[in-house]
Amino acid sequence: MALSLAHRIGSSREIGDIIRLGKRKKLSLISFARLLVPEKQWGVVVRVSTKTMPKAVERNLIRRKINAMIAQIAKESGIPGGLRVVCTVLSKDILKQKRADIFEEIKIAIQ
Repeated sequence: MALSLAHRIGSSREIGDIIRLGKRKKLSLISFARLLVPEKQWGVVVRVSTKTMPKAVERNLIRRKINAMIAQIAKESGIPGGLRVVCTVLSKDILKQKRADIFEEIKIAIQ
């Protein structure tokens, strides 16, 4: 299961809608990424287990943490706004503060 979060785009409610859409359409993670990310400058695909639908508070937390990471990586690398990042991260890892692991995944996706 996947949900796509884009840098500075996508409210918590939209993220919830995306998760539900993915469940209903039974899309694979890759097709989901292709479906949601191409029009946006930044995209991070986050896997969410189908059993645990993140609450609104958690969805906001996921979005804020990813946005902060992408912004920091872009600043460190001197990347202009046109970059598209696609990588896969588990939502429970983000919520459990495994920041370094996610940071590495996003950095690898950029290269």
